[in-house]
Amino acid sequence: MVINTNISGRPSSLRKVHRIMALKSLLLEKQCSRKLLAEKLSLSTMATSRISNDLINAALVSENGFIKNKNIPGPNQIILEINQNSAFGIGIVLSAYNSEIGIVGANGKNIDSKKIEVNNISDGEEALLLLIQEIKKLIKINSLPAERIMGIGVSVAADLDPSKNYVAGAGYLGWKPFDIKKTIESETGISAFVEKIPNTLVLAEKSIGCAKNFNNILLVHSSTVIGASIMINNEVLEGVLSKAGRIGHFSTTETSLICSCGRNDCLNCIASGWSILVQAGLIKNKKYNPVLVPEYAERLNSLLNNECQLLPSDKLTRLLFEAGENLAYTITKISQTLDPESIILAGKLIRSNHYLSGLKTSLKKLGQDGLSALSKIKVGKVKIVEATSFMPLLKNLYSPNFDFEELYHSAHLVEKTQTGRRKTA
Repeated sequence: MVINTNISGRPSSLRKVHRIMALKSLLLEKQCSRKLLAEKLSLSTMATSRISNDLINAALVSENGFIKNKNIPGPNQIILEINQNSAFGIGIVLSAYNSEIGIVGANGKNIDSKKIEVNNISDGEEALLLLIQEIKKLIKINSLPAERIMGIGVSVAADLDPSKNYVAGAGYLGWKPFDIKKTIESETGISAFVEKIPNTLVLAEKSIGCAKNFNNILLVHSSTVIGASIMINNEVLEGVLSKAGRIGHFSTTETSLICSCGRNDCLNCIASGWSILVQAGLIKNKKYNPVLVPEYAERLNSLLNNECQLLPSDKLTRLLFEAGENLAYTITKISQTLDPESIILAGKLIRSNHYLSGLKTSLKKLGQDGLSALSKIKVGKVKIVEATSFMPLLKNLYSPNFDFEELYHSAHLVEKTQTGRRKTA
């Protein structure tokens, strides 16, 4: 593919803004004519044509067929869509068990991914270095041009310090603090962007998932422990110490279980995967132990996949249903406080129909507030590895500060289609 590098004049700041708006519109709509794009941008047809040509010349947008509509007079309109192979995002899901790496194209669609077990590695930085080596292999296998890689996203199953560079505390992993961003950038020469898993998911669901039309979102992540991400007016709420969304420590009823924080009345003690494992008798110690997180995650996966019949089906059903019921009370309280437009459910436990059924059944019983929350609930669509890989595209390519001129003069473009690439997972 030959890229047209002839650019007429230096684009104005406004034109740069319009480029981003056009790209985001195409990301939302997937396919769009110039006429429809002009309407969405509130621009003249001529101005929209210039913007479209800019994006085509940068190989970010392709013309792909015609829109045929018998109800619209005049010639068929050319379809514009984001060129998947024009830019790439790389992702690392850094967790204590079954970490993942992946690549997505400019439209957020998966190109390649791979699961990597790191459950035998007790040091977070050591685990990350292993994943970086696997990333390098993935880049080589897929022949990604360096100038088209927008960065490496990292999602962490742990707390981060306010700079978002360090794993801080890492109570759920048992890892010592280390500089994630510095490690990646020094090993690869590629910019890194780090987020907690719930924040990564809410950003992806807003951009390419089930919450495209919403700006105020509550995402609840139910896995080994319970976490959340809160988006208000299109901005993720971070908190002073970058600990916003730790709803797993919301006070509930007292139990015999002891959370990682030392209390026995946390939501984690009645609605998490860890609490289900303890009640199922698959974990003997009723106190949460960060060192055992890989074991917790492995057993939870086995339980949800019904491997080796770890538990009688009726008991498992009851435990999952009750855990979902318990989560409903907290969701209702948060919904009353924040009044979000959408409530997104994500995480391993949401794969269970019994857990989901318990949650919805309980919401129906909680009166008008519960029914209001229920009406807003959606199950997340974006896989965590794809969300993580999309993060650098969101924070770079789709950022108002992105410099398109670098792409205009790009020497080449990956021409292989998704089907032409080798799959590793």
